[in-house]
Amino acid sequence: MELRSGSQRPVVDDGRTPGLLPAAASIGAGVIHALVVPEHLEEWWLFGAFFVLCAAFQMAWGVAWIVAPSTGLARVAIVGNGAMVAVWAASRSAGLPIGPEPWIAESIGSLDLLATGLELFIVVAAAHALRAAAARRHADPV
Repeated sequence: MELRSGSQRPVVDDGRTPGLLPAAASIGAGVIHALVVPEHLEEWWLFGAFFVLCAAFQMAWGVAWIVAPSTGLARVAIVGNGAMVAVWAASRSAGLPIGPEPWIAESIGSLDLLATGLELFIVVAAAHALRAAAARRHADPV
């Protein structure tokens, strides 16, 4: 899909739909975050709330990307998913400075590795979409 700046609708340029992959990755990461809400709520209400927000953000972003991908949505994906990856990396290395066990690193599980991998893919795909949109603007300044 070709991205357009602002609120313009996407234009399919060559029949491929690469935009579905980041959307599916985002919805998948959102589902993973929704699945682990109960265990994080047991640990601390704020951790549970964080996972609810992450799940809602990722599922909503995935749907929005399918409906109307844009450079603004690509930027939101980079910032939002990049922040989630950073929080995950901090929680698995030095531990978070807040919560019931501050500065204690959490173990790495298969679901959180999968969610983080999906988030990294979304960041890369969104950055690629922004680069491609910028290249098209420079090639065809209409």
